Amino acid sequence: MNNEPELHSSDSPEQGGGLSRRAALKRAAGAGIIMTSLSSGSALASISCKKYSNWMSGKLNGGSPGRPDTQTCTLGRSPGFWGNSVKSNGACSTALNNNFAGSCDAVKAIFNSQFRSVFTGGSSQTFGYILNHEGSNFGSGVNVDRAFCAAYFNARFMPGYPMTVLDLTVLFSKIGTPGFDPNEIKTYLETTYETP
Repeated sequence: MNNEPELHSSDSPEQGGGLSRRAALKRAAGAGIIMTSLSSGSALASISCKKYSNWMSGKLNGGSPGRPDTQTCTLGRSPGFWGNSVKSNGACSTALNNNFAGSCDAVKAIFNSQFRSVFTGGSSQTFGYILNHEGSNFGSGVNVDRAFCAAYFNARFMPGYPMTVLDLTVLFSKIGTPGFDPNEIKTYLETTYETP
C-alpha cells in the first residue's frame, strides 16, 4: 500500500490552487523521478522510470533515496527543440506545428516570458533567450536554467512527462542548498528529455 503524496496533479502555480509552501514541500517529497532505461525505439516513446517517493526528503535530510516505484513516463524534447520552436520572425517552426498542433500561441507566450515569472529568483531573461544561448550561465550554473526551460515546456505540453510544473519550481528553489548541486540537478533534468 502506498501512502505517499501524489505529486502529479492539476495543481500548478498558474492555476492559483492555494497550495501552501508546507503542502508543496510535503508533496514534493516524491519529486525525484530517476530514469532507469531508455527505449530502443523512438526517443519519445514511453519508457520505464523509477519514482523515488522520498527522493526530495532524502536530499533534504542527506539520506538515501529509498525503494523505487515503477511508472511509465514519456521523454520530453530537448532545449534545442524548444529553442528552435519559435523563429526570429515570431512564427512557430514546422516541427512545433507538426508535433504540437494548436500549441503555437501558448508556446510563443512562454518563449517570450521572463524565466523568473515561473522560477522565483531566476534570470530576468526570457525562456527563448536562455534556450538559444547554450553554454551560458544565467545565475544557476552553465546550462542549468536552459535545462529548466526545456523541462518546463515538457511539463506543460507533453502528457506523461515525469515532472510537473510544481515539481520543477520546488526543485529550482532548492538549487544551492545542501545536497542540491546545480550540475547534479541539470544532469538529472537531461535524463528526462531525448538527446539530440
